[in-house]
Amino acid sequence: MNQTGLEIVTRNPQKPRERRREPRFKTSQPVVLTVMGTRVKPVMEGCILNISDRGLRVRIPQQIPVGTVIKADAGQIRMLGEVLRCVEVNGAYHVGVQLFNSLSGISELNRLNRQLLQEEGDLLSGAESPGRLSRVMLQTRS
Repeated sequence: MNQTGLEIVTRNPQKPRERRREPRFKTSQPVVLTVMGTRVKPVMEGCILNISDRGLRVRIPQQIPVGTVIKADAGQIRMLGEVLRCVEVNGAYHVGVQLFNSLSGISELNRLNRQLLQEEGDLLSGAESPGRLSRVMLQTRS
C-alpha cells in the first residue's frame, strides 16, 4: 500500500491482459460443424467448450484452416462464423470461432434461407441494371 491507503497493482508480464469484450461461459454442448465455401461440405461432430455473444471455442477431431467459414448446429441453434484459431490439444483441435450471426429458431432460419434463395434466383434471371434490381427486390417483398 502507498501513503493514500490504495494498493498498487502491477501487471503480471507472465499473464497476458484479457482482450475479450464479453464474458465467456463454460459449457459442454454437443455441436455439428459444417465447413462452408467448398463444393463438398465436410461435417464433423464436436463439443462447444465455451461460448460468448461473439464467439465460441469448440473441440473437434480434425484441423480446420484459419479463415474457414463454418456452420455450427447445436440443438435448435444455428451459428455461422469464421475460424480465427485452431490449435492441437491432446490429440484433438480447439477452434476459436468469431460468430457472424446466431439464429435460435429453425423456422426463422428456414424463412431467411427461402428469402436468400429467392433473391439469388432473381439476380441470376437477368437483373443486370440497378433499376431492374430494385424492381426485382420490390416484387419479391410484396
